[in-house]
Amino acid sequence: MFQLDHIMYGVPDLDSGIDALQTLTGVRAEPGGSHPGAGTRNALLALGDKQYLEIIAPDPDQELKGTLGEALIRQDRPGVRAWAVATNALTEVAGIANRFGFDSRGIIDMSRTQGDGQALHWQLGFLRHRLLPFFIDWLDAPHPCETATKGCKLTHLEISVDHADAYANFLAALGLAPTLIGVHSGSPGGVEGFSATLQTPKGQVVLPNWWG
Repeated sequence: MFQLDHIMYGVPDLDSGIDALQTLTGVRAEPGGSHPGAGTRNALLALGDKQYLEIIAPDPDQELKGTLGEALIRQDRPGVRAWAVATNALTEVAGIANRFGFDSRGIIDMSRTQGDGQALHWQLGFLRHRLLPFFIDWLDAPHPCETATKGCKLTHLEISVDHADAYANFLAALGLAPTLIGVHSGSPGGVEGFSATLQTPKGQVVLPNWWG
């Protein structure tokens, strides 16, 4: 089983990011917790059945050098920087990806400490292409959408990428719905990346690309 799990929306400051998204959508994201060793913390906004928006930002209580938190704090604008696919078949991803010319970077263990001090544990799988999705197995952890603030829905994820045919064929092999996820080729030398369209209490909102 493969299903779009969440959209990662990078911001340089979490509190400001929560405020800005509330102004755009009319819904206030719920703080999630910190990612030890990654230099990040997050807030969550449910987007429908088993899907959510992760607002991810530097964690000022961690050492940021060499972490994702350091990259986020250097970014001068918010935007969609990644997306994740949920699966209970992480070990199968590498073989499927290889059929379309994409290499695996392996599987790593992850955790997040919630505000109540409870630690959640899950596994991630990555491919060697910064615009491909990463893959997540929630193991026994409750899905974040269960406690995330509700009120918005993801209606479309648009992906601009070189080698769009291989990218789209890979997603099709995973059974991911083309009605929800669109893939097109970027112009030569053009900007690659993502944008996400949400239906919100304030109407349709398009979240911009983090990459350019």
